[in-house]
Amino acid sequence: MPPNHELTKILKGRVIGSFEENTGELVIGFQDGSTLKAKSLKVSNPVDPEGVRIREVSEAGADLVIACEDASTIALTLSEPGNSISLRDKNGRVEYLG
Repeated sequence: MPPNHELTKILKGRVIGSFEENTGELVIGFQDGSTLKAKSLKVSNPVDPEGVRIREVSEAGADLVIACEDASTIALTLSEPGNSISLRDKNGRVEYLG
């Protein structure tokens, strides 16, 4: 799966502070106060991703994989590829939409 260079550049090194999966949405809170929201059809996640640092993000079609430095991954199927992810900083400013 090819890397998503833009999202990797923004997320690499951030540490997961919270991980919440609701029906149709994944919300990852980072220790720096930023929040990633993804509209998803399906999520496969490690048992406890909190405290884990992001290494790389890969994307192919509707499939998105967030690889972490501890070798765990968070894999999800996006509900609307290209329009399912939002990342906002701690002040609510948009860092990434896609």
